[in-house]
Amino acid sequence: MDKKTSKKFLKNRIGFRNIKTAIAVFLCLITQLIFPKICALNASIAAVVVMRETHYKSIETGIDRLFGTIIGGIFGYILLILAEYTTNYNNFMFAIVIPVLMVFCIYTCVFFKKNDSVVICCVVYLIIAMDGGNNNGNAIIFVGKRMLDTFIGVFFAILINKFLFPYKGKKGEVSKNL
Repeated sequence: MDKKTSKKFLKNRIGFRNIKTAIAVFLCLITQLIFPKICALNASIAAVVVMRETHYKSIETGIDRLFGTIIGGIFGYILLILAEYTTNYNNFMFAIVIPVLMVFCIYTCVFFKKNDSVVICCVVYLIIAMDGGNNNGNAIIFVGKRMLDTFIGVFFAILINKFLFPYKGKKGEVSKNL
């Protein structure tokens, strides 16, 4: 690191959003210790994505995240049920059905004017679709767990952002709330 870069690095401080994100991830990890069925990875990813500059932006992002998670979860569940009850279901069918259902995932988000939910909807759907073989014969519980993990991360991010070091705005800045 050159002198100019190291000065800049030392000059900048660790911000409250950084600290709040770390605390939200910590709470996700503690939740997994208390409830081992919770996946701290999925919850932590949700917390990191939802932690925004303000509480209000976190709520907006959280709503988009939850909407996308629900839609992706529904289509993931449909895929798992399809795979379970289709007699000649194989890898080639898998390669065709997954992208086709993804089209419907995206379409559903766009139909409900939730374009910011599209990416997470597809991510949740793909995680369920490609990891669905680990559902131990109970697709609804598998999908429900994935969705619950996300809800936990969103909850912690919004809670922390609301009550811990709430954003007051910069001098002269007008606060834009929902």
